[in-house]
This record gives sequence, structure tokens and C-alpha cells, in this order.
Amino acid sequence: MAKKIEKSKLTDKQLLCAKLYVQAGPERGNKTKAYTKAFGKDLSDEKEYNYCRSSSNRLFTNDSFLAYLNPLIEKVFMVDDNEVDRELNWLILQREHLSSKVAAIKVYNKLKGRAIKTIKHIGGSKEDEPLKVETIHDIEKEIARLKAINEL
Repeated sequence: MAKKIEKSKLTDKQLLCAKLYVQAGPERGNKTKAYTKAFGKDLSDEKEYNYCRSSSNRLFTNDSFLAYLNPLIEKVFMVDDNEVDRELNWLILQREHLSSKVAAIKVYNKLKGRAIKTIKHIGGSKEDEPLKVETIHDIEKEIARLKAINEL
């Protein structure tokens, strides 16, 4: 069972830093930016930036802070199967980035068991050994290779 986190061990600014780190926005996933905004520091000043970077590293290794932050991360960044399926469907249906579309179709076919995983050799010395192929192009290349062997 997860132990209850005592927020009183953390300052309001530390709590804000954790929330900024996980919420949507420019600070999400960036320790230094989250720290800078929570503590009201100026990133354009090199000394302040270096201070914020080292201070954020120190804060993000603090046990009390991590005990508060980790459940937030798990809650916010948790991805379920339905969300992954929606994203995969979107990639398949989009028409902008064809390489991403093809990759998504390959993943979909593997998940659905529709991908060609092995075929039997149709000639050569290793007839019983399955041939591993990934794409139709691989199959066509192998057929051409085997035809060339059979013609010899």
C-alpha cells in the first residue's frame, strides 16, 4: 500500500514545481524550467540559470519531493491500451507522413497477427528451414534469389 505523502514537508514553491513539471505547458518534463517558474527566477541571466539548474537537480533527488512527484507522474503520464490504439489508428489514417503511416500499419499487422513472419523455402538446400521476412519486398527478393539458384 502506498504511504501517505506529507505535503507539509514541502514548501508551496516545491509543490508548485512538481505540478508544473507534470502539467501541460513549456515546463512539462523540464526540471529547470519548472523550478525557475515556481521560484520566480530569471532564465535569461546565466548565473540564475546555472543556480536553477543545480537547485532543480538537488530538489528532484529529495526523497520527500520525489514521494510527492512520482504519483503525479504516474497519474498524468499513464497510458492505457485504448489510448495507444487511438494513436495507432490516427497514424494509420493520416496522409501527411507516409513513412509513419507505413510503420504504423506494420505494427498493426503484427499486433493482429496478419504480418508474414515465415515462409518455407521453395528450393535450395535448406527446404525445411523457415525463412524470416518482414516485407513483401523481402519476399520478392528471396523468390528472385531462389529462381536464380534453380536455373543453375
